[in-house]
Amino acid sequence: MSSDSSPIIRASNLRLSYQLNTYKVDTLKEFLIRKFKRQSVFQQKVALKDISLEVAEGECIGIIGHNGSGKSTLLKILAGVIRPESGSLSVSGTLVPLIELGAGFDPELTGRENIFLSLSIQGYSRQEIERFVPHIESFSELSNELDQPVKTYSSGMYMRLGFSCSTVAAADIILIDEILAVGDQNFQKKCLQKLDDLRKKGTTIVIVSHDLATIESIASRLIVMNAGQKVFDGPIDEGVLFYLDLMEQKRQTALSKAELAELNRKAKLADEPTPLEQNAKIVSVNVFTSDIEPITPTSTVIIEIKLAILRETTDFPSVGFAIQTAKTGIRILGGNQYSLGMQGRHPIPKSGMYSTSIYLKNLQLASGKYDVTVGLHTKDLTKTLDIKPAVASFEVQCISDPQNFDRDLISPRCVVGSWKVTAQKDMGSHNNCPGELQI
Repeated sequence: MSSDSSPIIRASNLRLSYQLNTYKVDTLKEFLIRKFKRQSVFQQKVALKDISLEVAEGECIGIIGHNGSGKSTLLKILAGVIRPESGSLSVSGTLVPLIELGAGFDPELTGRENIFLSLSIQGYSRQEIERFVPHIESFSELSNELDQPVKTYSSGMYMRLGFSCSTVAAADIILIDEILAVGDQNFQKKCLQKLDDLRKKGTTIVIVSHDLATIESIASRLIVMNAGQKVFDGPIDEGVLFYLDLMEQKRQTALSKAELAELNRKAKLADEPTPLEQNAKIVSVNVFTSDIEPITPTSTVIIEIKLAILRETTDFPSVGFAIQTAKTGIRILGGNQYSLGMQGRHPIPKSGMYSTSIYLKNLQLASGKYDVTVGLHTKDLTKTLDIKPAVASFEVQCISDPQNFDRDLISPRCVVGSWKVTAQKDMGSHNNCPGELQI
């Protein structure tokens, strides 16, 4: 979009409030008595307070915030589901809200019949819908179930069909609210790829989610909501740091006096004025293979960890990982930079986003599903800064012998082929960024 073009979405001073019951009234008589005595039964709750924003054509923005911050309310106003009390809203072009997938589906009808029902409600002719059906059938991967009643579908199948119907036709604007947990992991990737393709074709996307990794993967701009107000609007990397810092402040505010006293005691014992515990956070974890899927015992598995350094520190945290069986929780292998002799190679990190990629070669694991736990520790491993247990998973398939072993294969050897730590773009000079670390 050129700089002199009008925004495709323009909202100005949007405000919305609603009434909360402060007292339970069981009868009309009781209600009238309290009203006569001017005893208020309701309390005014401000959901949105003077929200203004502009979204350019083809832009992809993410909206994030704690529960009750107003992000979903804002999205519903943009979608036209609810009206604000005051303020103005201008939306240009066709809009598809992916707020509740499959809304309007009739459980007694088949998947194919619901495709016609859903798209006809959206204004498409029968001829257009017939042209869309093969694409929906292929994308949803429901060929065998499409002629079965929707009431027999699992929740994942239901959402697959809903997502496929909502995105089959080109739209100028797509609004998404926490609906990307669609089906299995492979289908989730497929949905994200679909949204990325639409974005590249010029579709404007506004996505609300608690999943930072999802927002980072498709959005370039982030809006942070807090108590019904927009408290940040800017680049995605800066927004993530702002949001993590805001959540840490809220966590400390919610601490009891005893917990806060303990936190202050630990702060005084720390070597640095600002405890490292408040400076390093795991943002997201992704596990994939550099080889052709599926993952086999000889594949190279990559654990990609994004972490945020909120403030400049004297030591880069030690990053560690562990792989355990998903079913029994038995730890198979693990390691960290300290145990592998890699600490001390990092210069002082600037605040910003960092990406750590651990390349695991020739794992020789048995067929099955495995969970990955990652953690951040102080340089000497005496304190845990952040830990995400079973935050990601992957599945090993033995092509030649699907049964492989009937027990877990313990792999005590070192399988880390290389360990790379790099700063994300636009987050500081390369002179301050850790480089590739090879073992």
